[in-house]
Amino acid sequence: MARGCTGGRPGRGSSGRRGRPGLTDWFREPGELKPAWWRIIAAAGVLAWFSWLVEVALGRWNPILFGVLSGATLGILGARWTKVALGIVTGGFVGWAVGSWLDDPHLPVVGASVVIVYRTIALGLFRGQPLTEVKGEAVDPSSMPFLVAFAATGPSVGADYLRDLADNENWGFERNPEGGGIVGSFDELAGPDFCPAEVNPLIREFYEHTTRFRLDIVPEWRWWMLGPYWVFRRLVSLKVDQVNVPYSQREAQRGMVSYVDVATAPGRDPIRAWIRVFEDTGAPIYVGIYTTTRQENRGYVAVGFPLPDSNITVVLSPSNLVEGGLLLSSKADHDFCGHYLSAIEPSKGATTLRLGLFDEEVEVYLKSGDLETDHRFYLGGIRFLTVHYSMHRK
Repeated sequence: MARGCTGGRPGRGSSGRRGRPGLTDWFREPGELKPAWWRIIAAAGVLAWFSWLVEVALGRWNPILFGVLSGATLGILGARWTKVALGIVTGGFVGWAVGSWLDDPHLPVVGASVVIVYRTIALGLFRGQPLTEVKGEAVDPSSMPFLVAFAATGPSVGADYLRDLADNENWGFERNPEGGGIVGSFDELAGPDFCPAEVNPLIREFYEHTTRFRLDIVPEWRWWMLGPYWVFRRLVSLKVDQVNVPYSQREAQRGMVSYVDVATAPGRDPIRAWIRVFEDTGAPIYVGIYTTTRQENRGYVAVGFPLPDSNITVVLSPSNLVEGGLLLSSKADHDFCGHYLSAIEPSKGATTLRLGLFDEEVEVYLKSGDLETDHRFYLGGIRFLTVHYSMHRK
């Protein structure tokens, strides 16, 4: 991997504090997790309350059975098989211990005890592998400059999102400008781990002049995600016209059309949207706002996916691969990489969650002279989807 490229604009960082701190907030930066002891107690209280509801509705349970179910649920929320196994073992042991100590124990006691023991053990075993990092405060946008905070004001996004936004704001707008790309200049991504000059010129041309290329798409789903995605697609993506990946290779054969929308506003860099739609209907597959950002002398690709009154921003770190390849990854060990879900309120700013559960990698390479991309998606470290792209000159 090449090192030593450090060109570009200086980073702005992400420091800043909130006002009116609570008891656990005095020594926290915006977006940092609450202390571990506070999170364990809060989780125990939540499961105790839920256990009380179960007991009221269904009566007393065998403490070992309820402990196993409680532990398994905690493990499933951890999205790792090792956590599920730990939850089952811990829950069974705690249920047995509480049942031995108390005659006919109440379920809230069992549930809260399972949480405390499980979370305490997991804190040591899985240190450095957080499930979800919470940025639950309303933050000043200047403290998180990498967020691409574009949201839809209506119930759906749609392929004409940027055109409609430009019309409402009286901005300039152009669809598929000659030679337009999703990145203004590849040099903006330079940093200690990435040298743009070492990337194959065809890959650089694709990012800087995306409109010169057409795309073919083939999805590769893991079987266990097909059911959940079918539900998500019916209830969410088809209704909001966003994040609508083909369900199967047969559906992908409908064809895909890709184009770049560019909006220009006074006093700001051009706003670039990469739109991918089904060729036969024009229904959107992805509507993404593509930007580059520099933080702490590193370049990142930040992509914002507008949603109704909200937004998902993915921050990807570039690195060089052999033979001129490129890897964009949210899994890089940098502070800013990751997925951010924001509720956008013009009067209050953005309330943001950092979703440590999701990761993705975009690997771009040449194969027999053709430009190929493997876009891999992970849930709890387990790959559940790979979208294969083939890019060809128009």
